Amino acid sequence: MSRASRTRGKTAKKPQARAQSQQRKRESTAGTRRRSAAIAPSIPIEVAVCESNRISQDRARVILAELGYQVAPEQDEEAIASRLRSAPPHVVLAGLPERAALVSQCLAAGVHRPVVIAALVAPTATARARASAAGADLFAVRPHGKDSLAAALQAAEQIALLRDKVTSLRGSEERLRERLQRFGQSDLATGFFHIEFFEHVLLMELKRARRYGYTLAACLVALDAWREPHPPPATVRRRLRSLVASTIVGIVRDIDMPVDLTEDRMLIFLPFTNLDGATRVGRRIAAAVTAQSEVTDSGQSWRPAVSIGIAALRPGKPVSFARLMRDATAALRAAQLKGGDRVVVRT
Repeated sequence: MSRASRTRGKTAKKPQARAQSQQRKRESTAGTRRRSAAIAPSIPIEVAVCESNRISQDRARVILAELGYQVAPEQDEEAIASRLRSAPPHVVLAGLPERAALVSQCLAAGVHRPVVIAALVAPTATARARASAAGADLFAVRPHGKDSLAAALQAAEQIALLRDKVTSLRGSEERLRERLQRFGQSDLATGFFHIEFFEHVLLMELKRARRYGYTLAACLVALDAWREPHPPPATVRRRLRSLVASTIVGIVRDIDMPVDLTEDRMLIFLPFTNLDGATRVGRRIAAAVTAQSEVTDSGQSWRPAVSIGIAALRPGKPVSFARLMRDATAALRAAQLKGGDRVVVRT
């Protein structure tokens, strides 16, 4: 092949190689664009934008919408700050240094505060330090681009998820502490209050009832098996008491106070409860106990059943726990004289 032919061949290949290179570049660029456009939050995220100027504000809002984020309608600092007190957005994009006051308000919003992204001008090298100094969680450098904002918002999403988990764990810890404290005040076997703690709380409830005039009621519960001609053995008595106690604990409210009086008798003190309310509680307890399975020992069976006396202090009458107990005891005695397994109300 002559030198001229080889030269013509190389000349013909150059445009083709150039075209292929440009095609690969376009495909690479298109792939980058597709990846940016596909980025979307994995959880619903609302972003409030409060930029330093209108151009940056509008550009950021457009990019956020394209990325699939919910853009908050509030755009000025005062409106966003007002939302922090009721339903704060998940993320706040705040332009610094002009919106430094808004960042401070976000930090003061408590455990449910939004994640703060500081929007800063170059240089990027000092942006992180400037954002941290202002109290922001993350930063984005202006002019805003889709890739840079997407990266910052993905990080904000992870921070929001972690904060929710921490808040949930703190709530669980507080509930556990309350339960442990309650266990310290109650019998672990029955869930009933210790008599010493009951007496302490009773005095406070009586004072409140006298001062504010709210009603108090009582359910006096007796286990019927103790009154049979042949009372059950000690092991059966313990099982019956445990069954009745767990039934009571599952029905009463947190503010109600069940307490053991004797081996076969239990009291449920009901603050803020009138006679009708106490009657409903007593009937629910009686029905729930009767629905339990029989307790069997050595071939013999005992059916769970209780007699319940209901009483309440009448509005306008003197607040007296002794009077309340006398009325409840009289109602319980009447229930037992009628054969037991029933609820009697002292009117």
